[in-house]
Amino acid sequence: MPERCAAKGAAHGAGAVATRHHPGSVAGPRNSGLIAPPVTSARQLRSLYRWGFNLAGGYAAGAAHSPDQLALIDDVSTATYAETDKRTTALAAAMYEVGMRAGDSVGLLAANHCGMVETMVAAGKLGVDVALLNAGLSGRRIEDIVQRHRLSALFVDAGLAHLVEYLSKDLPRFYVDDRPADSPGPTIDDLIAVRCTKFPTPTMPGRQIVLTSGTSGTPKGARRPHPKGFDTVVALLSRIPIQVGSTMMIPAPLFHTWGLSALQLSTAVRATVVLTQGFDARECLRRIAEHRVHTLIAVPTMVQRLVDLPGEIRADYDLSSLRCVVSCGAPLAAATVDRFQDDYGEILYNLYGSTEVSWASVAGPEDLRAAPTTAGRPPLGTRIAILDSDHTPVPVGVVGRIFVANHMLFDGYVGDAPPAEADGMMDTGDLGYLDAAGRLFIAGRDDEMIISGGENVFPRPVEEALSYLPQISDVAVVGVPDPEFGQRLAAFLVKREDSGLDPDMVRSYVRNRLSRFSVPRDVNFVPTLPRGETGKVLKRLLADPEPLGG
Repeated sequence: MPERCAAKGAAHGAGAVATRHHPGSVAGPRNSGLIAPPVTSARQLRSLYRWGFNLAGGYAAGAAHSPDQLALIDDVSTATYAETDKRTTALAAAMYEVGMRAGDSVGLLAANHCGMVETMVAAGKLGVDVALLNAGLSGRRIEDIVQRHRLSALFVDAGLAHLVEYLSKDLPRFYVDDRPADSPGPTIDDLIAVRCTKFPTPTMPGRQIVLTSGTSGTPKGARRPHPKGFDTVVALLSRIPIQVGSTMMIPAPLFHTWGLSALQLSTAVRATVVLTQGFDARECLRRIAEHRVHTLIAVPTMVQRLVDLPGEIRADYDLSSLRCVVSCGAPLAAATVDRFQDDYGEILYNLYGSTEVSWASVAGPEDLRAAPTTAGRPPLGTRIAILDSDHTPVPVGVVGRIFVANHMLFDGYVGDAPPAEADGMMDTGDLGYLDAAGRLFIAGRDDEMIISGGENVFPRPVEEALSYLPQISDVAVVGVPDPEFGQRLAAFLVKREDSGLDPDMVRSYVRNRLSRFSVPRDVNFVPTLPRGETGKVLKRLLADPEPLGG
């Protein structure tokens, strides 16, 4: 791969409502060191004024403040803030020269590396929207997305080109890393080498279109909003202590809302970002030690793999720089939370959010020690309400639908109706409750609750109980049809090696910990659970094991 990026030369109110307010969006970032002294702050603000509070503006502002600071490190190359800003301007100009215009949409199918970031930034500068394609999708699903979003070009990693080989040859392709041996198509390095510099500044910067996880059906395209000034930074830093100028490692996929949000945040705090493709727990610790990583952006499966590392392996690496491990994308099991904090220290943060609402709450180490299953409290400027079917707040401790309001609610789906709203808050599709301390707890998706023999039953408490069994390494519980009771629970368990666990032992364990309605009738031992690229269990494949078409 060429050196494409290297220098080439909570307060809470009555009822189930939780709110955090902030006094203003300017004082916060200034006090945090996000705005430099006046001599350089003018250049920074001009960059933000030109490109907006987005990736393009973030890297341009970073170049104005600290041009020689490393912005990106991937497996083969590095880039400073100045290099990233210069290369993305040249790439945007070359994209304009080959016919791309503000308002167009292109697809990006790539892994975490500098070229992927450069493509998003350049498209934003040109006013072109980027649909972030999940590398775990089938070729047929990608074809559907290309047609639905009317994509005018594709930017793709050479190693993923097979997923788009059957698309129309009239759809232009540009390679984000290497050029495949059997393709004459240009790479983004080829476009940058043209050394164009001029293109019209768009009235509206390009946006990223993130695909929903599709755990319960076909992924939808969700238009991500641009951050509203410094409010985004102030909100997250109110709950997660990320330091300005520190090093952030992002193994979470950038095509997912969590990885993308972390990348956006990194530019605001002028972080050096270490990008990794795939995840190996031992290699993760090695890189943390090598780059003196302060913040690790993870998904729960990564946290679990770190917990599963033997103590003697952890002891091989100096992890003293690590201050925050921030997990998002799926629930963290209570047993995993406890073991992580015991093994790695009080540095775990659990963020709950979605593609549609961005963030909703953050659980810090203190909250996780007190209540390992909590999703935490809303950050500054975020409002959470637990509402019944009439959109009325329910009492503390009562399960209802979770509604969220903040300044980063998404801009709608592409070709689909948006979720329901109430009093300016958006329905997350999740069910949960608030405790007396204002902490949020997630009961599960609204379509996961089952009615068995007239009783409402949620799978997640059963999953949490089973996660404490030492014989089990992974668990998922789903509802399946039942001719007598309407629905029943079915458990899918991954046993550890040499485990003597059997179905009757599992049922007896659950019966003694939870109600009889929570005992799974079906107990299935499987080698692995089907998971998406972000770590979520694809429960539709368990409830309906027939393989999906494509």
